[in-house]
Amino acid sequence: MGHRYNTVVYGKCAQNDISTANMRPEGKSQHRSQPWNILSSPKAAKSQESKRIIGIWDLRRTPATLGGLLILVEELYAQSMIHKADSCGICFVGDISPLLTTPVMSDNEDEVVELDRLLCVKSPLLTMLTNLQGVDTCYQAASIRTVKSYIARASSTIITWPPLEVVDDNGLIDYKYATTIFLQDFYREHGSIPCLSVKSPLIRWAIDFVERYVLPSLPVVVHLKNNPYKQGFSNANLDEWLAFFEVCLTQFDVKFVLIGNEEIDIRIAELPNVLVSQNSATNLPRDLALVQISYAFMGMSSGPCNMALFSKIPYVIYKNLDHDAGTGL
Repeated sequence: MGHRYNTVVYGKCAQNDISTANMRPEGKSQHRSQPWNILSSPKAAKSQESKRIIGIWDLRRTPATLGGLLILVEELYAQSMIHKADSCGICFVGDISPLLTTPVMSDNEDEVVELDRLLCVKSPLLTMLTNLQGVDTCYQAASIRTVKSYIARASSTIITWPPLEVVDDNGLIDYKYATTIFLQDFYREHGSIPCLSVKSPLIRWAIDFVERYVLPSLPVVVHLKNNPYKQGFSNANLDEWLAFFEVCLTQFDVKFVLIGNEEIDIRIAELPNVLVSQNSATNLPRDLALVQISYAFMGMSSGPCNMALFSKIPYVIYKNLDHDAGTGL
């Protein structure tokens, strides 16, 4: 292709209880009338599991992103293997309103708030999190002190990642989110990493989608990141991708399924070997499910590519040389 790219390479994945194993249909949830549940009592947090992992995302330090959250959940999968836990949640520390279309906060800043699913569905990122296998709850807290107090009163064992002891002088989590440093160390020690997975209803939906619109061709999922307002962030060279798809027309029995909400070049969208997922009422969790069950993944370094990184499918991911330049990532 015309642009200079680096190809991202990562290690292999292994099955584990919290990701792709034990994928059963989810039962109907009981929605509360209020959009949160204040966990003021240790009994409110008690679960059937003896150990539980709660991921901490400090919004006061780093804004939440799709890629960063997928990496955090993958880290929680790894922590669950280390500590033999089989459920996890995500606690956002700080103002969560940027993630919500309808901001809701507890009146009591000294309590950890459990966000109701009816509230989570109003946020693409929270909806994505609650559709990942093993993630059952999202929380909000005003400070690390509040989280520590909640854990101290809980009757079950709660393990946090990153550890709450890793804080700076301002009380913020001193952790570099959205990097794979911990996972690389985990891979070197264990020889594999867990497989990131959506929940089973989404997998069934993706399989049905492929059977209906793709087979007998092979499904190759593609994400062409295309944000003209953010140069240097691995935007796709659409002319080069068009040439690639056209060459594949006569050489491979493949259907390229383009995911994401970017505007797709009409020249690409109208190719007979290209299918645009957003034309079939997909959303972020469904796009991630398509990545998970695909034959292979191709695309730019972006949030959705992490689903392929932490899977068993082959992938080719391109990253512009100036993407994250100077950050060490």
